[in-house]
Amino acid sequence: MVGVCITVIGIVRLLEAHEAIATVIDDIAAVTAIMFLMSTLLSYVSLRTLRDTIKLERLADLVFLAGLILLVVCGIMLAWELGQTPLPPAT
Repeated sequence: MVGVCITVIGIVRLLEAHEAIATVIDDIAAVTAIMFLMSTLLSYVSLRTLRDTIKLERLADLVFLAGLILLVVCGIMLAWELGQTPLPPAT
């Protein structure tokens, strides 16, 4: 999932969409990448520890689901921006 976020950031940079929305999309994608990394680390720690594993697992699940929701929002914003910006003709 972190790779998907990095790909979205790369696509936005390549397309050079409107500056205001591109910055927001980049920021959301970066935050979701960090959230997916946090979710992975929490899951790993919950597997390795013997205490409070249920709390860590629930927290990992919540962080992962929040990241997914933000990634969907990012995708909707990117699709909206692509629909609003005409592509230059191919040369």
